[in-house]
Amino acid sequence: MAEIKEQVLGDLYVLRAGLSVISEKADELRAAEDAKDTDLFEKAEDAVAVHRLPEKRGWNHNGFGDAETWVKKNEAHFDGLEEIKETKTRAKDVFVEWLKTDEPLNYFEKQEKAAETAFKSEERKVKIFSAAKIVGIFLFLVGVSAIILNKVLSLGISWLNIVGWITAVFGVAAAVVSVILKRGAADTLDGRKKELYNLSHSVKGIREFQEYARAVMDKDEIKRLKKVSSVIYDELSAAYSQLLDPRDWKYIDLIAFYWETGRAENMKEALQLVEREVQTQRIVGAIEDASARICKTIAVAASAISAQLDTISSQLSQVIANQQIQIGQLDRIIEAENMRNALIAKANVTGEQLMNDVAYIKNYRL
Repeated sequence: MAEIKEQVLGDLYVLRAGLSVISEKADELRAAEDAKDTDLFEKAEDAVAVHRLPEKRGWNHNGFGDAETWVKKNEAHFDGLEEIKETKTRAKDVFVEWLKTDEPLNYFEKQEKAAETAFKSEERKVKIFSAAKIVGIFLFLVGVSAIILNKVLSLGISWLNIVGWITAVFGVAAAVVSVILKRGAADTLDGRKKELYNLSHSVKGIREFQEYARAVMDKDEIKRLKKVSSVIYDELSAAYSQLLDPRDWKYIDLIAFYWETGRAENMKEALQLVEREVQTQRIVGAIEDASARICKTIAVAASAISAQLDTISSQLSQVIANQQIQIGQLDRIIEAENMRNALIAKANVTGEQLMNDVAYIKNYRL
């Protein structure tokens, strides 16, 4: 009986893992939906501190005025622009595609590093000049003190007066020069600070743009996403519909909870308990409570069901491989590790929400 219980629980968690993978793909689709109406060029334009690009021409005070001029002027600086021009005709599209590559990020990171080095160098100069000013003032006071003491105490040491005057004058000169140099270094430091801020802002902006751009999908990508999700769902149905009818998958957390706690010794009893919650209109609260409870055990379960995950992921990968032309060559094979990670990542999402994600991606219209 214990072995049967472990097998059923394992199957339920594997089923939940598969639904979690589909849910993650629904998240990708939602992100794409949020992003698709935004002009990527505007995002790209906002991503960088434009005055830091090598060639400013093509930019006006309102932003990117002439993309074609800018691209032509910067081909000498960036090899990627020339390569992208072979596949893109519009200059704006060239700029957007280029900003998706590693080249602009590498450029700005290199500039940022150089600016940071220059900033630290100027910062050291300011500290040195500040210290030199203090030393100058100290020497002035020493020199003046020597002259005063020689006179007050009637020491009559002529060379002490000479040394005192030299020390005092040198101290004043050192202090004055230090103040002048510090002022210049401080102005330069302020400029370096602004430069470093702009470059850091550009690096952050490009990374955010690239993350945003990855979320934008074309129709082929959306079709691929729907197809992969459909394959996963069909395979889950083939493997687990006899264990639990797909119409009851939204209750998977509650059923798993009944099995784990011994409140049900077979699937019929578990479904009867679910039906009782439905009839008494307590089902929403029961699902949320069950989900919260099994959320704490999912990480352990994910490790315990390795063999079952390997089996279903192997089946999924085989089906995807067989349908690779329809799905698209760029799709990742569904591995057990992907399913395990998805199960853990979606641990705090109820089975009902997972099934809502399944419905969302299944019914999505291009």
